[in-house]
Amino acid sequence: MSAEDRKFYNKAKQPLMVFPEISMWGNHPGMLVNKEYWKTLQAEMNDYSPELMKGGWPYSERWNTDIASMAMLSWFWNSKTPVDAVLDQYASFYFGPQAATGRELLELLNDSNKDPQRKEKIRETQAKLEGKLPEWAKRDWRWAEIVTSCQIKSR
Repeated sequence: MSAEDRKFYNKAKQPLMVFPEISMWGNHPGMLVNKEYWKTLQAEMNDYSPELMKGGWPYSERWNTDIASMAMLSWFWNSKTPVDAVLDQYASFYFGPQAATGRELLELLNDSNKDPQRKEKIRETQAKLEGKLPEWAKRDWRWAEIVTSCQIKSR
């Protein structure tokens, strides 16, 4: 929705229901793994009057859309939570004691990461995690998708 539309709905005091159909929202590929895009969505959400929010329906189907869902849902309880803090929370919840290494991997998988040694760092960080992750995490479907993402991005 445009800034003008948001202004109109705010002025008209129309309630807002959010359905972040994360994987295909606007068919924008950045929704999948692009922290900067999540920041622009968060800014758009913060352009609405909070008292007009009437709820929403989160949706996710892949590991990276889990993160996008967390970024969107954080708006419901604290609209000013920085996306980096959401990523820190995700890494803490999912990677546990290996949160710092997991967070490093999330940054490397971010499509806007332009580190010239990104491919090598992805391989190294993935290997470091694989050696220390608990077995339950290694059997999880999310980890399988993270591994696939690492393979694609480190080619």
